[in-house]
Amino acid sequence: MRSEDGVARTIRGFGVLLCVASTLGALGLLSTQVYAYLKTGEWVPSGVLDTVGPLLHWEWAVIPTDWLGLHGMLNAINSGAALFVCGITLGLLLAGFEDR
Repeated sequence: MRSEDGVARTIRGFGVLLCVASTLGALGLLSTQVYAYLKTGEWVPSGVLDTVGPLLHWEWAVIPTDWLGLHGMLNAINSGAALFVCGITLGLLLAGFEDR
């Protein structure tokens, strides 16, 4: 049974907002990459750790000293795709809050 109180509606609304924001963010990151490619003719990869490392001041993400394979695997994931998948997943979970 779906709850219709204000808190539940707010949580569901935040889930929808998160879905929209993550989609727009992912499109923004992708369009920046496409623009740079069309201008220079060279694709500039944007890995997850390239984006998150400097934002969080995470030393291992910027300059890894161990676990180099894991670092390479995580950085091979496009940051726009990761933002889209994580945002949509979390957004849909929140949008379906108390949806039984």
